[in-house]
Amino acid sequence: MNEQEFDIVVIGAGPAGEAATYLARERGASVAVVDRELFGGSCPFWACMPSKSLLHASAVHVAGGDYDWDRASARRDYMISREGTDFPSDAGHVHGLEASGATVIRGIGRLAGRGRVTVSVGEKTQTLRARNIILAVGPNSKAPKIDGLDTITPWTHREATSIRRRFSPQFVRRS
Repeated sequence: MNEQEFDIVVIGAGPAGEAATYLARERGASVAVVDRELFGGSCPFWACMPSKSLLHASAVHVAGGDYDWDRASARRDYMISREGTDFPSDAGHVHGLEASGATVIRGIGRLAGRGRVTVSVGEKTQTLRARNIILAVGPNSKAPKIDGLDTITPWTHREATSIRRRFSPQFVRRS
């Protein structure tokens, strides 16, 4: 198991984790930032940016503007760096963090004792040592315990803001 040492390790690279990383680098600290998925977090890819883009399109459409679903979907994909692919690209976030001098590690970070973080990347694990550790893990959707909910696939913010096909829900009245 290889070990690296930093002044600060940040677990979670959403808006709070990115801000902490940039501030620490501006102050001269050595920083590793770890995230298991997309650097930038939910906001630019699944929440704030795509929802605002789709709401903008809806507002234009409702006001009588020519803004069909295909155009709205394409604009949303552009806004979340998902043009021509099924999954957004966080390359801009990674590049910015690396350009600031931070060490970027994509993997699952876990506290492993005082001043220690283990990072799992597939079968490999590495240990990071730090004088300070910042937890900025952000939100995750949770499904409530409702009878029958486990028999369907509910939509979270990810499904709602990333669908590409036109969706026409069918409402069924239950007796």
